Amino acid sequence: MEAELAKTKLENQDLRKKLEQWCGSELAADPVALQRHISELQQRDVMNISKVKELETNLSSVKEVNTSLRQEIDLIKVELGTEKVRIQAMEEIAMRRERRLTFLTKERDGYINVLKSYQLDDSVDQQIKELQDELVKCQAASNGIIKQLEAELEKLKPISLC
Repeated sequence: MEAELAKTKLENQDLRKKLEQWCGSELAADPVALQRHISELQQRDVMNISKVKELETNLSSVKEVNTSLRQEIDLIKVELGTEKVRIQAMEEIAMRRERRLTFLTKERDGYINVLKSYQLDDSVDQQIKELQDELVKCQAASNGIIKQLEAELEKLKPISLC
């Protein structure tokens, strides 16, 4: 009970101070100044309401743009994942082709060495030369395919870095 009494006394003192401040101001003495002050406050209130509505509209449009950008980012992330998988597959294919080329090159060199070791006559030498030419053509075709795959891979790598 005493706590409530003390609280009430404090509130009473605060209210008296506010009343004294109000009575001491020029607005309390002059009704025209009070009316002008009220009018200014109403105008400020109208302007503030207008600004709040404008800000709410801007906020709404920003939220919509944000949502659409997030959706676009999600789509791009999905595309990026797909491209990464595709690039990885292309790299694996390129590596297999490169290994095959190495194998074919070694096989060709082995055939050349075997054929040279027999030192056959000119007709066999002609066949050897034809086989060598054929092997060189195969190797060139394989090199072309590897270069093509590497070029495609290089084109795709900048995409995956984004």
